[in-house]
Amino acid sequence: GCCIACYMVPWESRKCGSLMKRRFMKNIESLLEKTLKEDITSESDAQVVCLLAGSRQMYEASGSSVYLDFFMHKMEQIVCGDGSISVLRQKPEDRKMQCTGMGRELLWMYAYSENEKYKKAADWEIVSVREQTRGLLQKYSGEDSMLLYLTQPFYMEYETKYHNKAEYKTIVELLSVAGRCMAAGEGAGWYLMALADVIGCMSMEIYEHYRFLEEILKKNVRRLIKDSDSLPKDEDHDLGILLGTAVLKACSQKNLNLEKYAQAGLSLIGERMNALDFVKRKKTVGLLMMAYAQFLRFGGGHVSA
Repeated sequence: GCCIACYMVPWESRKCGSLMKRRFMKNIESLLEKTLKEDITSESDAQVVCLLAGSRQMYEASGSSVYLDFFMHKMEQIVCGDGSISVLRQKPEDRKMQCTGMGRELLWMYAYSENEKYKKAADWEIVSVREQTRGLLQKYSGEDSMLLYLTQPFYMEYETKYHNKAEYKTIVELLSVAGRCMAAGEGAGWYLMALADVIGCMSMEIYEHYRFLEEILKKNVRRLIKDSDSLPKDEDHDLGILLGTAVLKACSQKNLNLEKYAQAGLSLIGERMNALDFVKRKKTVGLLMMAYAQFLRFGGGHVSA
């Protein structure tokens, strides 16, 4: 059954969502089953992180064991007993500024399993992320938008849970700088994904920073939605999925008005659902899982395990 929020969504959105659900569930679990058998430790950071984040978010939104089994299997494969990351093939103390981008997945796995190796890995990751953030503040480029997504939501979550929110100001400052020189294309989508996730990890007790980032999010969503007809639609571009997912995430967090923006978010990601059979890049599969998880959160109901 649908949650209350479903009845707040216009009929067109619910119809689009119903079609999306059928297309998605028909294909995504078979894609995951295939990927489960593959060694993803040789993939790029973005590929790995998107697959892990997508499967985790789908488990949280749907309760399906398919996604949890995939996530836990890969995390066990990637994180060694001493907290080092097999993707890097280095001990944590030798990593210096190398970020894996898996910080949020490490914290989730630590909370779920209570296995200290994930907390050790997260503690080393935050050292790298702080160094990376200082570097970005000194010289930020619009091409760094994906790096924002890989680092800043984790930074904010870690600060909220383990560091008494002491470095909120640094994160907000970087996102403000990034917003002033946001790149076109996929860079804009990664920036909005980072922004929505950072807001989702913040404590509203620090109201000034929360409202500041929320206003940046609203301003950029309005601008990009207005120009959405001109977005690239071929399979090599993920901007539509990124933007749609950020919009749905912001709707579920009540940063954006559900009735006003839900249809736009669903339409943006729905276009790519039509081509799910032809998706080759693991990063795109992960992004589609994140997108669909947001749809489930704000009104799509739960799928069966």
